[in-house]
Amino acid sequence: MKRIAIIVSGFVWLGALSGVAGEVQQVNPYSVAFGKIAAAELPASAAALVKKATARESSGTTVNAVQAALQANAKSACAVVSAISRSVPEMAPIAAGTAVQLQPKRAVAIAQAAAAAAPSQAAQIVVAVCRAAPKSYRLVAVAVANAVPGSNRAILAALSSAFPELKTGLDNALANYNGQPPSVGLTLDQTGVVALVSAVEPIGVRGPASQPPFVPLGSGVTPYQADNDTQDPVPPGGAQYALPSPP
Repeated sequence: MKRIAIIVSGFVWLGALSGVAGEVQQVNPYSVAFGKIAAAELPASAAALVKKATARESSGTTVNAVQAALQANAKSACAVVSAISRSVPEMAPIAAGTAVQLQPKRAVAIAQAAAAAAPSQAAQIVVAVCRAAPKSYRLVAVAVANAVPGSNRAILAALSSAFPELKTGLDNALANYNGQPPSVGLTLDQTGVVALVSAVEPIGVRGPASQPPFVPLGSGVTPYQADNDTQDPVPPGGAQYALPSPP
C-alpha cells in the first residue's frame, strides 16, 4: 500500500505538470509510469489516482488512468474498471465507457464489472457503455440488470432518456407495468425499434462505417445494429408481382 501511495504521488505531480493542455491530455501523462508498474498493481494504482483527484479533475483523471492502464496491460480492463468503480462510484460510468471504447468486444464483461462494484450507478453505466458500443446495447442492458437486481426500471428509463429513438417505445412499455418489475430484455424486444447505427458524416456524403461509432447524447441514433436481417432478399430486377388481369 505504501508503494502505491508513492506511485500515486508521482502521478499527481506529473498530471499537474501536464495540466496546461486541458483536463484530458492529448499525451496521456500516466502512460510512461503505468508502463513500469506490475500488472497486478494497475487496478489499485488507477483507483487511488482517481480517488485523489479533485472534483474538477476526476473525469479527466479517470479517462487518462483507464487509457494508460489498458495500454500497459489490455487484459486488466475489468479489474481496473472494477477498482475505480468501487473506490469512486460516481466515476464508474466514465471508467466503463472509456474502457469499452478501447475494447468494444468486451462491453458486456466491463459493464458487469462496473455495475457489480458500483450498483448505484447501474443505469448510468448502461448508458455510457451503450454509447461506446451501440451494437451491444441489448446484451449490455440485460447483463447489468442481472448483475444488479432491482435496477430494471432505472436502466430502461435511462435508455429512454439517452436515446430518442427508444423513448416512445420504452415509455409506453414502462407505463403498462404496474408493480412487477419489467424484464429489460423483453421490454427492449417489444419496443420494436430497429435502426441502423451510422457514423456522423457530412450532409450528402454516405459510406460504409468500418466500426460502430461513439453515439453522443441526443444524436438521434438508436444504439442498435440489425446485423442479422432475416428479410428475404429482393431478386435482381425487383420482385415478380402478378400482373393485373386484362379487362
